[in-house]
Amino acid sequence: MLVHLKLALFQRGITQAVLATQIRETPARISRIIHGRLKPRASERIRIARVLGLPSWRLFPDVGRARLQRQKQARKQDHGRS
Repeated sequence: MLVHLKLALFQRGITQAVLATQIRETPARISRIIHGRLKPRASERIRIARVLGLPSWRLFPDVGRARLQRQKQARKQDHGRS
């Protein structure tokens, strides 16, 4: 479950249905994203973050961690080639 996203919605008094309407997605899709059954597309992460007024990395921390790991691996490979 994306606890950060669920908490941000609660703190702002925004329901999943309202969020879905604001980002032009279905409530079912928002529910699947929140409960971890579906990974949001980059465009969805950006739209959700804008509606909630937070950076997307704060709402979707696993995405940020995965990106950092890929960057670290790429740097290691680049250093190995030098």
